[in-house]
Formats: sequence, structure tokens, C-alpha cells
Amino acid sequence: MYTFTVEDEIADIVKQAAEDDNRTTRGQFRHFLISALKNEGLYPQNQSKSVMQTITQQGVEA
Repeated sequence: MYTFTVEDEIADIVKQAAEDDNRTTRGQFRHFLISALKNEGLYPQNQSKSVMQTITQQGVEA
């Protein structure tokens, strides 16, 4: 049950930030995720735009 509480709290944070930044919830979540990945050095920064679109599309399909 604890996991659901944490997920609900995260969802509320993302929803509020999306409203504040005039983004969709999905767009705000993606923004936060990419920011976190970049911060951890896990986001492929030197990839071409077409490669990144493919990665993004794969994530949507999953």
C-alpha cells in the first residue's frame, strides 16, 4: 500500500507542476523524466534527432 501512496503523491506533484507550467500532465512527466536522466548523466545527449524520436516512440508504444 505504501507504494501507491508514493505514486499518488508523485502524480499530484506532476499534475500541479503541469498546471503551473501550462503543460499536459504527460508532457510535464516527460520533462521531469528527461531532466532527471540528464542530471544523472543517463540521457544520450549526442544522439541525432531521428534517433531520439525513435527512442521516444518506443517508450510510447511500451
